[in-house]
Amino acid sequence: ILPTKSKNDSSNSNIDNPYLTLGIVYQENNSNSRVNVKGKIVSYNNLYIGSEAKAENDLALAIKKGNNLTADDAYIKAVIGIINQNAKAEVNVGVEDNESTGNLLQATGDLDIKSDTETKINSTVGVQADLDSMLNTAINIVGGDVSSKININDAIQGGNVNITANHLSNGLQITTNNAFAETDGDFVNINNTGAKTNAISNNIKKVKNFVQGFINKKNNSNNTSNAWDQYFDLGASITIDDITNNVEVNVSPDADINATGVNGSDNAPVLNINAAIKIADKQIKTTSILGNKKATSALGVGAAVVIDNLTNNANVNITSDTEKPQLISEAGDIVI
Repeated sequence: ILPTKSKNDSSNSNIDNPYLTLGIVYQENNSNSRVNVKGKIVSYNNLYIGSEAKAENDLALAIKKGNNLTADDAYIKAVIGIINQNAKAEVNVGVEDNESTGNLLQATGDLDIKSDTETKINSTVGVQADLDSMLNTAINIVGGDVSSKININDAIQGGNVNITANHLSNGLQITTNNAFAETDGDFVNINNTGAKTNAISNNIKKVKNFVQGFINKKNNSNNTSNAWDQYFDLGASITIDDITNNVEVNVSPDADINATGVNGSDNAPVLNINAAIKIADKQIKTTSILGNKKATSALGVGAAVVIDNLTNNANVNITSDTEKPQLISEAGDIVI
């Protein structure tokens, strides 16, 4: 929590936010796992190759009203919680654009190639104030990029072949709460005092620029306005989630995949290629409570805003530049 100078303090303090109490928490979590297979591997039983990345964030931030508030309570209270979570798992078999070297991976039993990512986010941000707090704002931003990828660039063979890229979102819970009120009649005087109004506006601008800078970095843009921006000056509860999950399996033209059947087994061979995303639990809650002690109060605007942008992409890409079969399951099934 950044300190504030009392509204009645006329000293030459270096703190330039005498009308603002601000709490900021920023979390960044990067989890990366990569397996590169460039040499031949042969197993006379089962062969498993896997890459796994997990990321979990838990953020809690609050400004609460005290038991003995005075006239020195800040006009504006703002809390900003930001999570930037990234998880990447990748398996590369062979080298892209190189000619096939034969069966780079070979197993007489099961050949399993897996890429798994798992994420969990719990973010709770809240502000509660009383007296003459007039523009309290709670901002909760969650950004994330997830990638689970398998690239098959050379020939492989197994009794059964399973190639699976998965992502599990094991919880996405975002809660933003905002409550403010005017109880002593000072609001009109505050609003009509030029010096204080300018100071308040300057602090609001700084906070808005801070948040905008993060959003621009996340989206690789230089936009100066977003949907959340128009609500900031009202006193609001703002939730933004911008998460992209990409899961894919790529099979290059030089990558022949052959399921020959397991020796001694009566079961037909199976060649399975799968890309999947599972969202186990998603809950977004935003509230803005405006309370007035007097019916004649000048305070009368509050807003609760949710901007939800969750993008999921799951793809299996198989490319071939010849008429030769690229996927072969001898007397068995091919499942994509």
